[in-house]
This record gives sequence, structure tokens and C-alpha cells, in this order.
Amino acid sequence: MENNNILISTDGPIGIITLNRLEQMNAINASMLENIHLQLQTWSTDNKIKAVLLQGNEKFFASGIDLKELVAEANQIDSKIDEMQKNIESIANFSKPIIACVSGLAVGIGFELALACDFILAADNVLFACPETSLSFIPSFGGIQRLVRTIGKAQASEIILTGRALKADDALTSGVVSRVVPSHALYEDALKTAKKIASHSEKTTHIAKQNIKLAFNNLDNAIYAEKLSAKICFSDSEFKQSLIDLQNKSKKQ
Repeated sequence: MENNNILISTDGPIGIITLNRLEQMNAINASMLENIHLQLQTWSTDNKIKAVLLQGNEKFFASGIDLKELVAEANQIDSKIDEMQKNIESIANFSKPIIACVSGLAVGIGFELALACDFILAADNVLFACPETSLSFIPSFGGIQRLVRTIGKAQASEIILTGRALKADDALTSGVVSRVVPSHALYEDALKTAKKIASHSEKTTHIAKQNIKLAFNNLDNAIYAEKLSAKICFSDSEFKQSLIDLQNKSKKQ
């Protein structure tokens, strides 16, 4: 398993996870999510860590799922997707606050990963998108449920069904992000915000986070239904043909 696809650091009471697949534009694979999950497990019992920042780099938070890996392991796709879904939910259910610090592209599962965090601080160059339906599958990692609950059915439906991208201003207006910050100042602003959270009572912060989550009534059941729907798409002939087309395209390049 890759162990260098994320970078780990701390700044006082803040744990920092940096997505680190630069040559792949931070495309997300199963190994990356597993490593994030394992690091969060470690921090869950570390009393020194009070909050977490999750970031990419200036150009790419995460450019989507690693389609080359899906093509290479097409015969194991169900187990891979199950594993990735489980790890995304472990991030969403982490006991301490996680701030997604998003600059550049946050596409597909990259968008879903950001939505799984407690809130998103975005750079002014951010671009969110859900292009999955153009590849004959759906957002499969809680993104449909979280996006609908975040911005409402009408806007979420257009974004998911058409693949329309959200720039920074649209993301702020719709409520996808809590604030937009100049890209050069994003990290320092996010760190300052995380330290503000860390300065509060840990017990009170945990209780507040749990009660915020309760506002998402029946989210677990909805995500379970989304997982079943994703399996239907991933086993469908149109999706399998999409993978074959991608494989043939990559061979020609």
C-alpha cells in the first residue's frame, strides 16, 4: 500500500493532512482514503489534536477518482468501491472537527470528500464539479445526499444531472462553502480558524458537532440507498464500456 500519497504534519493542536499525488493531480484511490482513515484513527485518541485540516495543493484539491486504477482492477471494482465508501464515511463520522481547505479543482469524489468534512473554506480559484453522469455512473460516496442537504434539491439536481461546475462565487452563494479566501491566504486563514475551534472546550465542540449532524436526519439510510444505486451503475454495461473506452484512449496516448 502506498504510504506517501498523503503528508502528515501538525501545528500545535491542529492535525494537517495534505493530499499528495501530484503527478496524478491528486486523483483519489483506495490507498489514499485508507491512509486518511488510519491517520484519523490515530488522532482520535490523541488528546493533543483538537481539530484537523484536510488540504490539497493550490491547483488541485482532488481531480476525481483514479480511473486508471478502476480500469486496471475492473474485476475487483465492487470491493474497491465498498472500501472507499467505508473510508469516506469514517472521515464524515470523525469525532473531531475537520475543515476542508480547498483550492483549485475539487471534482467528483474530490468534491464528495470535501463535503464529508464539517465545512469547507475555499480559495478564490476553486472549481467544484460532479461529472460522474457523463461517465455512466453517479456520485457514489455520499455526495448526492450531502449536496442536496447542503444547497437544496433544485441546485443539486442541476449540478449532478448536467455536470455544471461551481466557481467560488457560486459555491459561496449556494452554501457549499462557508467562506472564500484569496488563494495565497487560504492555508493561514484555515489554520487560524482551526485554532479558534481548538481553543474551545473539546467536550462542548464534540456535543455541538453531534447535534449539527442530527440536522441531517436519515442521512445514514439515504447514503446506504446511494451505495446500492452506485453498485447498479458500476455493474452496468454502459459503465463497463466507459472503462474500456478510457483504457483504449490511454493506450493511444
